[in-house]
Amino acid sequence: GESIQRGLELSYLDTQLLLSKAEDSMSPVFVFMAGIFAINLAVRLTPLRSLFINNAVLLTMVSTIIGVIAVMAVGAWTYIGYYSSFIDDYIASLAQFRELVMQEGSDVLERYSEIYVQMISQKTLLGFVTRISNEWGGVAAVLGVTQWIVEQFNRPEQEESPAHAEKATEA
Repeated sequence: GESIQRGLELSYLDTQLLLSKAEDSMSPVFVFMAGIFAINLAVRLTPLRSLFINNAVLLTMVSTIIGVIAVMAVGAWTYIGYYSSFIDDYIASLAQFRELVMQEGSDVLERYSEIYVQMISQKTLLGFVTRISNEWGGVAAVLGVTQWIVEQFNRPEQEESPAHAEKATEA
């Protein structure tokens, strides 16, 4: 019983260490995205905007779209090509030991159940997104939300309406 539990815990630890590599593979993409958002904010909120004449808004939108596509492409490749299939294989391996674990004490069975359920929840797309959302993902998200808010305040409908402008010139 003790050797089974030890093997179970070590396999779970090794699995978590390998899955952390998926997190690490997403960090450069999030750094790239955070950089795009930071540059976009600098272009929109500083005199740099005048360097781009009328295309500053278009350039920031295009660069944002490129960054989002890169994050989604690398995320999909990581999830489908590595993360999900690895967890499927691990869960299948755990299932092979179900009968053996059931013959042991309740502590071993309880821990086996916890690990099994945790792995199933980590396999979901939300579990994957939660796992890869490290500090760089958070920085990119904050900068992305900031860029979106700035865009909302700079929308044409936020400017003075023609009716108000006409009244101001008449007065």
